[in-house]
Amino acid sequence: MKRRLQVLCLALALCLSACGGGGTADTGAASKAVKASSNAVTVDSMEEFLEAVRPGAEIVISGNFYNLSDYVNDIWETDEAESFNGQHEYVEIEDCYDGAEAVIKNADNLTILGSASEIVVDPRYATVLTFEHCDNLKLSGLTLGHTETGACSGSVLELSACKNAELRGLDLYGCGVIALECSDGTEDVTVYDSALRDCSWGPLDVYGATGRIELHNCSLTGSAGGGSYNGESRLQLGFHNCVFGLWETNYWQFMEGVDFEDCTWAETTEAYPDYEEENLDYEGETEISFDPDALTATAADLASNDTFWVGYSTLNTETGETGDIPSGEDATDVYMNLRTDGTGNLNGYYSDHAVSFLWEVDAANPAKVNLTTLHDGAFQISAYAAEPGDNSGVWLCLTTPQGVLWMY
Repeated sequence: MKRRLQVLCLALALCLSACGGGGTADTGAASKAVKASSNAVTVDSMEEFLEAVRPGAEIVISGNFYNLSDYVNDIWETDEAESFNGQHEYVEIEDCYDGAEAVIKNADNLTILGSASEIVVDPRYATVLTFEHCDNLKLSGLTLGHTETGACSGSVLELSACKNAELRGLDLYGCGVIALECSDGTEDVTVYDSALRDCSWGPLDVYGATGRIELHNCSLTGSAGGGSYNGESRLQLGFHNCVFGLWETNYWQFMEGVDFEDCTWAETTEAYPDYEEENLDYEGETEISFDPDALTATAADLASNDTFWVGYSTLNTETGETGDIPSGEDATDVYMNLRTDGTGNLNGYYSDHAVSFLWEVDAANPAKVNLTTLHDGAFQISAYAAEPGDNSGVWLCLTTPQGVLWMY
């Protein structure tokens, strides 16, 4: 019996401009934009921008569009990065696998203001702007993204170990894995009137942060997932007057320990399908028999069908015995969405967080799928066709760093 459910995707009534650059969302940011002081330094190139970075600097970016990679990659490709880094205390050029990226470090009390200024990067693994150990950081009026849409491994804006950051009127768009990352001791971040949109993993990734992170009058829409939040014990996360898109709603709406005030939600997808359960034994006592030669091309077929899978039992790879599901008494506590755009999420497997991932069919074996997660290691799926009987149909064997799980 085939036990798969195509995920029902409902259209959003609230849409932002298309992914790929320009078109800052109308979030009312202009009326609340930070105004430059008489001490501000105006720059009109990315070289001037990086040269101006230092503690206490107030930098105004005057132009409309800049490709940061045009400057950074030129330094990297001519082997001048070591010399550049030696001469710049607050900016470092770093390798990012398919190019180079600029990281701003130890620049406290830094203010960067744009006038509808857009900054992009070329490398797929590069984060557009990264700030490390930059306390009292202020960013306003900037649009950030990558030059091409589609698959990406770099995020848009990352704050690492930064304290007391104020972000206003930003448009952080995909291609980017995550629109905004707050990590590794980042503390007290407030985001106003900004768009976090169209990213391949989600709008927000919060891990290892403390204090309070608040988003006011922001739109989180168009991404292929909700992002990642593990419920940090030393952090209070809050959304106020924010708009959530389809997958963002599915991830965030019922998140515990998060404050929501006057937020607008999309209609959620169907969480639990109505299965014919008379042939299922949730205690794992029914033996599931698989034909070793019946590995199917179902994995490849996933590229054309959004699918919903439910956890059935664990598998002991040494004895072949099945056991209880990892969380709870109800097997539906663990479920997985695979979406045709190459994204997905696994819910209920870990008690403290959901797993967002990118997936692709293994080039060497069309019955296997490789999953790439942001923080949880490597996962893999094998697709099986069960022998005729009560458990016949297509099954998935999900291998994680912690164990193996049957799903149907």
